[in-house]
Amino acid sequence: MFITVIGKSYSTKQIAEKLAQNKNNLVFTTAKTQVANYIDIEPNNVAEIKEFIIANEISLLIAADKNYVDIDYANILCDTECCVISPDEIGFKICTSLSSGKKFAYKNKILTPVFAAFDKYSSFMEYIKTANFPIVISPEYINKTQGCFIAETKTHAERYAEILFQTGNKKIAVEEYIQGIEYTKYFLINNNGALSLFDTVNYFDEISTNNTDYIKKKTQEKINTDIIPLLLNDLMEEGGNYCGIIGVTFVIDKNENVYFSKFKPFLDDLDVDIALNTIEDDLGDIFYACASGKTLNATHIRLNNSYAISCDIKGEFISTKAKTMNSAIKIATYEGVDKKIIDEAIGNWKR
Repeated sequence: MFITVIGKSYSTKQIAEKLAQNKNNLVFTTAKTQVANYIDIEPNNVAEIKEFIIANEISLLIAADKNYVDIDYANILCDTECCVISPDEIGFKICTSLSSGKKFAYKNKILTPVFAAFDKYSSFMEYIKTANFPIVISPEYINKTQGCFIAETKTHAERYAEILFQTGNKKIAVEEYIQGIEYTKYFLINNNGALSLFDTVNYFDEISTNNTDYIKKKTQEKINTDIIPLLLNDLMEEGGNYCGIIGVTFVIDKNENVYFSKFKPFLDDLDVDIALNTIEDDLGDIFYACASGKTLNATHIRLNNSYAISCDIKGEFISTKAKTMNSAIKIATYEGVDKKIIDEAIGNWKR
């Protein structure tokens, strides 16, 4: 299969290299890797990308960088033979806007943290006069450089909000801070259904693992039975022609209350290696089946029995897998992960 992977992120590189390891694939990518073929085209240069796709008879394009999901590659390539893994214009707005995600939860009567959005700094300043701290402040839309910040005081909140407005964010999001376990379920979706891929447990975007034993079985059942179907069905009804990977993130507090947190429009850089270390089926076949419109509900992904851990060390990712969690932790610490951070994460997960 001739495949092009678009993006610049760590996820882009890892996905491209994994696909290129299959000798039946010829893989091109806009990210520099050791295995896949590099093409010197910017991800947002849609004219050149389309020209490249047509000239090289590419069968599948994968938009693998959440920083470029606002580009509607599916619409751009609709008159070609290339299948596309990417949300369309409606889908990316739903999944990159924190407000849109919260509205989905609210409409389906799913618990979510108290939330507000502001397009003026003065309005935000009025809000925090009576806010209960800590609060979480984020750009309303995903961007390349800024993420969420937990402000413990009014002064911290003022400073971060000011930075966000001064650096081009037209809108910021604020929500109450819920202390608990961050749990993400990843799916591959198209107009004909959803396919469960894998789950991760996260700690402050520093450490992630596929060891979901930290989540009680009853809580997992509640999420799978009572919450996920509502969110995904609603998303597929309103999300246009969303075709690709989506993460659904929750926060679970010490009383087992489940709060919907956000949608993720592709694999997080922190989670991509967990996917690649645990999914046994051929990724090219999985993506192509989704992009070509095949029904996904009846399909099952094969996962191996490895315990995987991924760590972000100042922008450098260390990923390990082993037969036991303890072995995976030992390998991670040997490769340079601070054991204190791992202990903090596990302490939070065990509660």
